[in-house]
Amino acid sequence: NNGIGGVLLSFHAGIVQRVDHAITRYFLLPITTFAAKNPYTCCSMTIVISILLPVLVFMTDSFVLETDIGNMWTPVKSAVNDNREWLGTTGHFRKRRFPRFIEIMVHADDNNILTVEGIQHLFEAVDTIRSIPTYQQHCNNAAKMATEAAKGGETNDEEEQSVGECNIIGVTRLWNHDTQSIDFDTTTIDELKRMIFESQSFPDQLPVPHNRILSPWDPAISLDDAIIRAFKTEIYLPNDIGSENSMALKVEDDIVDAIVELRSKWESESEEHESNEKLKIEILTKSVLESEILDATLVDVPLVIATFAVMCIFSSLVFMDFTKTNDAHGRRFVNSSGILGLGAMFTILLSTIAGYSICIFMRMPFTILIVGLTFVVFGIGLDDAFILWGGWKDTASSHHDNHNSASNHLVHRVRTTVERVGMTITSTTLTSVLAFLAGTFSQLPAIRWVCTYAAVTIFVDFVLQISFFVSLMVLNQRRIDNGYYDFLVFVRAPAPDNARCRGVEDKAGKGEHQSTNTMSMAADGNWKFDELPPNGGVVAFDTNDDGGAIETTMPSTTRGRAKEARIADDTVTSRSHSPIFAGNEHDNELPRTAASSSSGMSPSPSMSTPTPNHDKAWSSQGIMMRYGNFLLKPLTKTVVIVAFATLLAAGAISLSNLEKEFDYTVLLTRDSILHGYFAADERYVPTAIGGIAYFVFRDLNVSDPNHQAAMIGFVDDMVARNDALSERPQLFWLEHFLQYQNATANSTSVSPNRTFNETLDDFLSIDIVDTVYGVDITRDNVTGEVIASRTTFYYDTPYNDAVIQEYAFTKQLEITREQEINQGRSRPAVFTHSPWYAGWSHHAAVNRDVPMALLSGYAAVFVVCMLTIPHIIGVGLAMLMTGMVAVVLGGVIPWAGFYFNSLNATNILIAIGFVVDFNLHVLHGYLQSPAQIDGKQLNRHDRVMHSLQTVGWSVFLGGSSSFLGICALGLASSGLMWRGFVLGISLILLGLGHGLILLPVLLSIVGPTANRKLPVQRDN
Repeated sequence: NNGIGGVLLSFHAGIVQRVDHAITRYFLLPITTFAAKNPYTCCSMTIVISILLPVLVFMTDSFVLETDIGNMWTPVKSAVNDNREWLGTTGHFRKRRFPRFIEIMVHADDNNILTVEGIQHLFEAVDTIRSIPTYQQHCNNAAKMATEAAKGGETNDEEEQSVGECNIIGVTRLWNHDTQSIDFDTTTIDELKRMIFESQSFPDQLPVPHNRILSPWDPAISLDDAIIRAFKTEIYLPNDIGSENSMALKVEDDIVDAIVELRSKWESESEEHESNEKLKIEILTKSVLESEILDATLVDVPLVIATFAVMCIFSSLVFMDFTKTNDAHGRRFVNSSGILGLGAMFTILLSTIAGYSICIFMRMPFTILIVGLTFVVFGIGLDDAFILWGGWKDTASSHHDNHNSASNHLVHRVRTTVERVGMTITSTTLTSVLAFLAGTFSQLPAIRWVCTYAAVTIFVDFVLQISFFVSLMVLNQRRIDNGYYDFLVFVRAPAPDNARCRGVEDKAGKGEHQSTNTMSMAADGNWKFDELPPNGGVVAFDTNDDGGAIETTMPSTTRGRAKEARIADDTVTSRSHSPIFAGNEHDNELPRTAASSSSGMSPSPSMSTPTPNHDKAWSSQGIMMRYGNFLLKPLTKTVVIVAFATLLAAGAISLSNLEKEFDYTVLLTRDSILHGYFAADERYVPTAIGGIAYFVFRDLNVSDPNHQAAMIGFVDDMVARNDALSERPQLFWLEHFLQYQNATANSTSVSPNRTFNETLDDFLSIDIVDTVYGVDITRDNVTGEVIASRTTFYYDTPYNDAVIQEYAFTKQLEITREQEINQGRSRPAVFTHSPWYAGWSHHAAVNRDVPMALLSGYAAVFVVCMLTIPHIIGVGLAMLMTGMVAVVLGGVIPWAGFYFNSLNATNILIAIGFVVDFNLHVLHGYLQSPAQIDGKQLNRHDRVMHSLQTVGWSVFLGGSSSFLGICALGLASSGLMWRGFVLGISLILLGLGHGLILLPVLLSIVGPTANRKLPVQRDN
């Protein structure tokens, strides 16, 4: 203690004391005192502000509901965003947007679909789409606009026009999508196989992409052995997004409705014919994906309301008192505080409204993750209310006769409560808020948004707990003091029977008061209840030769003098001993008890608070006493340490086997029509053409041979070095143009002085060339120079294989940066782009983003612990518990069949912020327990028992409320909510287990034996 280590520890404790003093004196006490003195004003102001904030949001039209996967998961500093904006809004493809992509898949549950019946059904599906009136209208209009654009004509509004033609790529194109060209009654399956497998081009000379339309595709297989399990058909619609009445979106919706109806028809036909080959059809469109995510976001709103109602019932039951303790003079339903439980939930509701409104006003988009966060907020928001209520009840016996007015009595009681538990709830709030603030630095927008919502809402809830809820506690106590019923707050209870009251008073005067008891520890180390002697003596504590606490009885004749001495001593020691107000107490402030601590619970209410005998065994303190006696037995402690060490080892081993994957279907409702497509795609196309992409060229002089070589070299380099590409693009406009240029160079019908642009005009005048390349080349309307162009290619990446997708994305970035043509430019002249890059860039960002967020959150928790826990051993234990829970929770992810991605990493970040709550309350209860009783030192075992009896039940209730709130996630409609439910329940159980089982055991072994720089606290 006298060495350098002791000096540093004392210095640390002094810093904690100063931080405690500043926060309590200048923040907590002013707010809570104002709330206690002006409860109606405080409540009114809170309600008005909470209502005005959403009104302000509505007036400013700030609400943004985000369902676009690209906007949610593309890193904010990624080049993907810049390229997407250039291509889609401000770039030279503005009038020639990327087409709307629709894909249908016909399969028969793993059966061979390469049959006459299978092809007939495929034609039926394509005919159904082509016969939709809106499809025909949209395609005709787009074709007319494409003709006008080719002639140099201007469209009405470049923002709203669709240029190009409708395009269907699939097996049916081999017959020009014309059912009449096949006689299914006479055509054999061998003829169909030859047509499908041996055709190298469609009738319009476009190459047949066998690997995109047949699954599985093996060019080396013989026709006799050929088996096809799924036909895929791609449909491209000219894009007119930007119009208020988008025709392309309307067509998509009609196609989806038609396919769903066709699916039902096929199912009915299969049942009628009892066919073993049940043909099915699946569909994927971007608009359906976005609408399904929107449905998943909004469909669970009623569940949020139901959860709030259930939490209200739970909270009311907790705050009510069903025992006979409060039945004095028949006032059980007056002294009950169930309505305060409703007030606690109303506080959380106002916090959620205010916190969300602030974030929405800041233009933070609302996503499905925010809906899930609401369930968590409802659960954990009650923690502070339980702690405040526990501290409020602990002050009841020591403030009822110390003041000359009811108002001063309640104000002083609030101040004492805050001095005891204020820093505890402050420190737990800070850890949660700072952990989430660390998440706001994430490069993934969806994670940044949800962490911002969480941090703001949790802080707002804390402010309302120490203001609005404190006001409700004061109003509730006024109701009790004035004799009004619980819930029926306008109905006053009948006056108590005078004779009965007189009888009680006579018994008290004769020393025959109702039997009361205290808790004491016998020589065997077990704590127990002890009745007060019938003469009204009070129980004091001494210690035996073994250091165990034993009870002694103060004579009844000394009770008055002891009480007077205690009050006087309290008044004096509030200045001389309190670490919060030492040397700074104002003369006109209310006196404080010596039991007031810098950051803890009441010093020893469990030792001195009277409790009726008939309820003692099942009171909260009684339950925790019996639990503590069992937990701290040597055999139990050994079992606990071994069990948690085993759990940690198992979690670490499981965590080492964690695999990366992001399954976008978790964002959908469980009954989404897209689940069938993704399941079929994963089953039938294990090496699928997972994503369409484009080589994009801009800011180049395409007539320059050097730039032409750079364009071709970029494509060759990408194909050679990026193994995720399926094959070299078959339709590269520049290569075909150069072939055309060389083939016509010596033609006598062509002028020898023909310019590059004139040659390009002739090239694009060919119908098939214009059909294939017309929308991919953008030229200046005056000079005819090529401004930008693109070439389509495909990746070999299954939709849910995060490893391959990450490789494909990072490899193309590397190759693009290394291109000589891109050196020294402010933006790349050659690059690739894909609609799938939004998700793939997310995989690449997770590797560097998530670990940084987790480490930052853990560091933030460490800083808060160092500033609020007055002993370094306590800090170490808090960080140990937090790290253990994080590791085991990470191990739960593969145990539950989940994968590593930003969503599950966010759950671990939540764990780092919230699991500290369970530990800090128990730690503060231990560190602020009375170090001495009548000059005798208490050992670790005694202090652990004190902590469990003072805060253990409140911690358990807080965990129970969180458990109940998160349970509602199990009933939600999306897979994302289900994952939140599994990991959330795991978090609560792990937090309670480490906070109420492992931590008390460790404290009883290595816990600090004395507080540094803290006053000696006395038992009242």
